[in-house]
Amino acid sequence: MVKKCGVKKADYSLRERKSAKTRARLGVLFLREISKRGFSGVNIADICRKADISEATFYNYFPKKTDILCYSSGIFMLKAIWEIKNSRKKLNTLNLLVEICGKIFKSVNMRTFYEITSIMIAERVFPRDYPPLSVLERLYALPRCRGIESIKETSLEDLFFYAVKRGIKRKELPPGINPRDVVLGVLSVFIGVPLSSDFKDFGQLEKIYKKQFSLLFRGFRRRRANGK
Repeated sequence: MVKKCGVKKADYSLRERKSAKTRARLGVLFLREISKRGFSGVNIADICRKADISEATFYNYFPKKTDILCYSSGIFMLKAIWEIKNSRKKLNTLNLLVEICGKIFKSVNMRTFYEITSIMIAERVFPRDYPPLSVLERLYALPRCRGIESIKETSLEDLFFYAVKRGIKRKELPPGINPRDVVLGVLSVFIGVPLSSDFKDFGQLEKIYKKQFSLLFRGFRRRRANGK
């Protein structure tokens, strides 16, 4: 369960509050639009109109469209991390990883996933390379998520690290194993499965993820047993 750290919006100046509120509002609107229209279908002018700001103001905050893509991805991941940390489900490491994948693919259709992935790879822009949301931005973007300002993890990679380290602590993964090696394998499975599998919904994809994560863990256990 995530705890609040006691930070309040009133602790900040009016200028700081206005800036954080505008950035958060734009990020949330972008998330809504991209889930409906995909990245290429998002119209910045429409977002500005809904946010009641000028396009000049928008580009002052986000000079490029990929900037707000990475920023809004941060909002999405923070919410996913918050939901997982506050979940009452008692999941082992394998099922927790599948749950993480499910949160993403149930929120973004596959066409949008492919589009975003290709854009990030082609332009070499990734959410992890951008500054995490400030405390104020978190409070404005996710006002119903109690304790959102206290969460340390801010990216998909962070979330996988959280799951893997928890698995090692619970002895579901071999002790002494390098978490980074496991996370690299997990990320490869996360990206590779939907790109190489023929499926119609996450129910079908879920079975493939479980199998691939299980094979990955088996390989690490065998490697550790052989002293490598």
